[in-house]
Amino acid sequence: MRDPMTAEFIEAERPRSYHILRQSLLCRDCGNRFECLVSADNLLVKFIDQETGVIRWLPTYERGGYLDLISQLVPGFGRNDEITMQVFKRFEESFRQIQEPATGGNTYTVENMILCPKCSSSSTVIMDEEVLDTPEVCWMRYQPRVDPNMGLESSKGPGLVDAAVRSRSQLR
Repeated sequence: MRDPMTAEFIEAERPRSYHILRQSLLCRDCGNRFECLVSADNLLVKFIDQETGVIRWLPTYERGGYLDLISQLVPGFGRNDEITMQVFKRFEESFRQIQEPATGGNTYTVENMILCPKCSSSSTVIMDEEVLDTPEVCWMRYQPRVDPNMGLESSKGPGLVDAAVRSRSQLR
């Protein structure tokens, strides 16, 4: 694994259009009201730094996105295979090694469940929600190449490295 302080980080190709829901929630256990952002159309996967609450988004279907990363980081996983808990855990373990670190060296994890920030209860109710159409977000970034033993290589044809270079050039 490369030193994250000197590594170059890339982003997956971005979807042209996506929707995020801004939800106002009420915790049934402690009465706390809070807001949460969730993908409205499954085109994005939400990652969060559990220590600070900082959010990053990763496209699901684009080149270099969530499904591409799983198929390249989890040996034997095909893009159309079911994402079991075992596959998910193997992905998170491998992705943690190549993702851009969060503030203070923390790592981002996929947000699977909405928890009350006050009492950590999952017993919440949606009070209101607003659809945000292709809002500006912070994108998940990761290293383009890692240890070949992890299976993430540019020699597999047009993959992560090629897609990420194109994506970065589109940002300019």
